[in-house]
Amino acid sequence: QMDNRRGAVVAIEIDSGSIVSYVSTPSFSTNAISNGISSRAFNELIQDNDKPFFDRASQGRYSPASTIKPAIALFGIENNIIDWDFSMEDPGYFILPEDQRVYRGWRKGGHGNVNLNKAMIVSSNTFFFSLAYKSDINKLIQHLSNFGFGARVCSDCFNPDKALLPTPEWKMNNLNFGWFKGDTVNLGVGQGYLSATPLQLAYYSTVLANKGTSRELSFIHDKLNVKNLNIQFNNIEDFDWKRLHQSMIGVIESPIGTAKRLQELKTYTVAAKSGTVELVSTDTKEDYKIIRETEGNRDHAIIIAFGPMPNPKYAVSVVIENGESGGSVAGPVAIAVLNSLIGR
Repeated sequence: QMDNRRGAVVAIEIDSGSIVSYVSTPSFSTNAISNGISSRAFNELIQDNDKPFFDRASQGRYSPASTIKPAIALFGIENNIIDWDFSMEDPGYFILPEDQRVYRGWRKGGHGNVNLNKAMIVSSNTFFFSLAYKSDINKLIQHLSNFGFGARVCSDCFNPDKALLPTPEWKMNNLNFGWFKGDTVNLGVGQGYLSATPLQLAYYSTVLANKGTSRELSFIHDKLNVKNLNIQFNNIEDFDWKRLHQSMIGVIESPIGTAKRLQELKTYTVAAKSGTVELVSTDTKEDYKIIRETEGNRDHAIIIAFGPMPNPKYAVSVVIENGESGGSVAGPVAIAVLNSLIGR
């Protein structure tokens, strides 16, 4: 399914925390290397621009983009910033009150009146820009760390990268700049300084699927002495988890869902959140059409998914570099993996 495109796939058996699929592409033949290959063949691998020796699954850093929105939604509910009845007008952009800077959504003209359920299904950037703007950055960073961002989430993976969960202190120490309110706004849609590995995204997907509880990931099935993790919420009830799962199901099953093209690829219900990782910021689609002529400037495609609902057994993350559309490019890979695992 990856068809040798640059990217990664990680799938987890939710109950055990066992890694059941772990793929980084393009790759190389371990058999050929262990049996001995020529210097010329080895040098070709070393010099390959697609970096087949780079483990994208646990070391590739990618902005989570819109896949972060379920976690941001939970933060808003937990901190009484929004509830499921709250709604607002989405004109297609958010204006930062401090300096009038414009943060644009992906759809020109916006999505009209949106509540949290619709904002998740259509992936309204304006809704989540606004929610992040109202958030305390230190509380938000702590909240995201509970989902595995910026953390080691696997007990026996080889040299996994923690990626980056940025803080105001990190920015000052590394970039010599203070934290702007606009940085928090960017965080609301998974852009800016925040990055995550496909391994972390798969873990995050298991936490969402399991309503805030999880197990540290491992390549060993039913590993003993593995850490059990449980996020402590004060205001998140089972009702909220059910509504969140329904919203993520709507990403695929709703006629206005961003990944509705995946409906026909399966015979069961899947909860998902797709995303498009912006590599080069542009103001208009016309500007992006010029930028995308260079493949390396095209957006990454990303998705997290879990199923079968309502009692999910597997969670998966997929990143395809420069794939542009999370729903229609990364999505079919995620569904193929789930089909294979559930079919067993």
